Amino acid sequence: ELNGNVALVVRGGCDFEVKVFNAERAGALGVLIYNDEAAPFLMQSNDNLVVNIPALSLGQADGQFLRDALMSAEAIDVTLDSSIFVGFVVDGNEMASFSSRGPNAVLSNELADFIKPDLTAPGINILAGQTPDVANGVQGELFQYLSGTSMSTPHVTGIAALVKQAYPNWGPDQLKSALMTTARQNIVKEDGSTPADPFDFGAGHIDANKTVQPGLVYPLASEDYDAYLCGTRQPRLTQSQCQNLRDRGFSTEAYNLNLPSIGVSGLAGTITVKRRVTNTGPAGSFSVTVENPVGITIDVEPSLLSLQSGETAEFAVVITNQSNTQYDWLFGAISWSNGTVIARSPVAVRPVVLSAPVELPLSGASGSALLPIQFGYSGAYAPKVSGFNAPCVLPDSDLEDDVCTNLAAASIEDDPDNLYELRSDPTPPSISRQKFKVASNQLLLRVQLFNEFTAGDDDLDLYLYKCTDGEACTVATLEAASENEASNEVINVYNPLPGYWFVDVHAFDTSSPLGTEFRLHTWQLGRNNDVGNLQLDNAPPAVGFGDSANLELSWSNLSPDIYLGGISHSDNLGIPAESRLTLIPLDARAP
Repeated sequence: ELNGNVALVVRGGCDFEVKVFNAERAGALGVLIYNDEAAPFLMQSNDNLVVNIPALSLGQADGQFLRDALMSAEAIDVTLDSSIFVGFVVDGNEMASFSSRGPNAVLSNELADFIKPDLTAPGINILAGQTPDVANGVQGELFQYLSGTSMSTPHVTGIAALVKQAYPNWGPDQLKSALMTTARQNIVKEDGSTPADPFDFGAGHIDANKTVQPGLVYPLASEDYDAYLCGTRQPRLTQSQCQNLRDRGFSTEAYNLNLPSIGVSGLAGTITVKRRVTNTGPAGSFSVTVENPVGITIDVEPSLLSLQSGETAEFAVVITNQSNTQYDWLFGAISWSNGTVIARSPVAVRPVVLSAPVELPLSGASGSALLPIQFGYSGAYAPKVSGFNAPCVLPDSDLEDDVCTNLAAASIEDDPDNLYELRSDPTPPSISRQKFKVASNQLLLRVQLFNEFTAGDDDLDLYLYKCTDGEACTVATLEAASENEASNEVINVYNPLPGYWFVDVHAFDTSSPLGTEFRLHTWQLGRNNDVGNLQLDNAPPAVGFGDSANLELSWSNLSPDIYLGGISHSDNLGIPAESRLTLIPLDARAP
């Protein structure tokens, strides 16, 4: 019936290329696909199948008109002629539905304080060069309309190359700054009407002609990155080198990394963000304009910068929470202008009930530390101590007792295929399955691998499962995975369900073909888990909106080991779990 005819097909049920492929196999000369709803649609291919017949899209009304005519046994002539063009206006400036969005995960302010994406660029239906021998797609064509990041990236790269030609001595930090601060914001979301925000397009849509005259740029040096990394779980430098950077005035806070955007994932009261800029043009004065997020006030000090050509100056951005909104992101911007050029930076803030470090790494068998906290409410404050708890290093010989009795290293063989998938017992030699039991009423479960406890330069990954059928554990649900390079892997599960769990350690790649050894550390922090070796002082019994405090922590004479403790700030379930609990990993192996 389709042989030698054009197929009329309704949208839905399977991918577009599958419909066209099936019609072609049935002998169709072409395909008309009409929409199953009134809204307009864009017919795109995933390029999984090769088809050799044309396909066109129709609106719902036109498609139903043709369908009704066919159902009435009316003959319809279809003419496909490459000389026939239908003109229409495409405004553009609309985010693609598949474009990656922010924010970064808020489980760690190591990343949450960075606005992502950085900016957006053209990437839909770009006429681009294509190999005629493409494996998936239309063959025999030297040019095709393509969409995706692979189309946006060449636009950004080409513009960056032109800026680099204008400023040969600039590094990637200055190039990125120029692209971002000159971007435009007249972009809408994929619905075609709602204004896009920084989690859609970052600083905005790249504006090629403006990038060569950015006015101000935000420079970054290697010390800035190292200082930031010193505030994370995996710093590049030693502790003494990190302290040297702090002593020299470098900030380890993620929000203080000198990016041309500002993100604060936990704003309880007032926070001061530091930035510095360099004048890339002639001497002049730049004044600041602020777009305040709803319920947030931003003050920039100083508000006027008078700079010689090439001169660098610092300024402070004081952000104050006056919003009734909690745990939703709010957006604004600051812009510097000399009357000719504008350097604009997006601002994203997330008001919270309280702001404290998600994690506070410490070291030493004895010592003290301050835990800073800021409050976005008025009322009582009664923090609780958990730990310090020593690890249970798996495998554990007896899951039913309360003592982790086996601290021996486990062995694992290299996976030549570098591919993990859940397997039934017994697992292959490249997967080591470690079972354990979580007690009731726990605040946190942590599972962690360390590079230092493997036998070589290995890449091991973690996959954590909750058993849904009890001790038999033949049915399990994946709760989390950690797949970093090397073997520094960590998984945190807040408020874990009690019962049986297991971890699959996968040898993605080992330096020895014979495999490696590892020690899998696990900790549990309970709600009533003060074991007496972590002292908490200077906690205010009552707080006011915007108040700050430094909680005093101390510990002494711990046996050499890697401990985990925590300070629980609230039992309010309306506060996200990662904000209610500050984790305190302690390496007590050094004095």
